[in-house]
Amino acid sequence: KVAYFAAFSRRIFRSETHIVLISASLVEALANMFYSERADSEMFAILERATPIEKWLTLPKLYIPSYSFQKGGKLYNTLKLLISRRNSILHPKPQMLKGEGLIHKGNLTKKTKDEYKLHLDFCELPSLLVHNLKANDPSAGTMLEIMFSMLPETKKNPLFK
Repeated sequence: KVAYFAAFSRRIFRSETHIVLISASLVEALANMFYSERADSEMFAILERATPIEKWLTLPKLYIPSYSFQKGGKLYNTLKLLISRRNSILHPKPQMLKGEGLIHKGNLTKKTKDEYKLHLDFCELPSLLVHNLKANDPSAGTMLEIMFSMLPETKKNPLFK
């Protein structure tokens, strides 16, 4: 039973790692694609250095004055958690103690009650971010839609309704 559980745990971890890294990469690639359509090369060099959260939360207002992205909403919280998970995979920092003192609190992933639902949210996040962008500016995202047309359709994906 122990060997089976260990193998199952490794399989789940690999799946989670794939979901997190692919979703986070797609989220950032879509933001960069949006900026590459609108910014000149000098501005793009500045924008691409922003964090993925900044790229979706505030920077679109440079090009879409009416852009709205509610900080603290479900979309924001999912994005923030996805980037946090990505960072804990790519830049792991365990909790470090020296004697009685805490040197670093660590950044290892804290699991939620429903990891399966969270993984589905991570998978849907890129399309929901693009949908939010287009809701604020219907002309935004032509290239983004082309990119999404290559992905399989899902019933929950608002771009395919």
